Amino acid sequence: MNLKNLIRQERICLLEDTRKSEVLIHMSELACSTSDEITDLEALKKDIFFREELMSTGIGLGLGVPHLRMEGLSEPVVCIGVQKKGIYDYQSLDEVPVKVVLMILVGKEQHRQYIRILSQLTGMIKNRDLIPQIAEAESAEAVYRILVED
Repeated sequence: MNLKNLIRQERICLLEDTRKSEVLIHMSELACSTSDEITDLEALKKDIFFREELMSTGIGLGLGVPHLRMEGLSEPVVCIGVQKKGIYDYQSLDEVPVKVVLMILVGKEQHRQYIRILSQLTGMIKNRDLIPQIAEAESAEAVYRILVED
């Protein structure tokens, strides 16, 4: 699986909201509006918020990774949100404000693919120290270029 095929410019946004709840709503709307297979926005939001109640997906280093396996998806959907100022109420493990949000959605039965995508995307971001570079990007196009160019 080539991660670059999962990253699409139309699924990248610069976030205005600085509150976690508003960011998760915005990211859910982005996923729904860019995927023909995600048709129930309210169910997606409900499931994303339920997942966050179990444990925050703020994994540290300025990165939040809300993720779900959901019915009806045959292809993974990855949305990327960037908040330059930071999302201070994200409750990250290291208490650093989240600046990059990677929302990962896969089909209910795609557990192995789900783990692989989650691991590869977070590893790519963390290992290449891209979060500060992405956080300073001036457009979705710039974020896209940072992520897909070697």
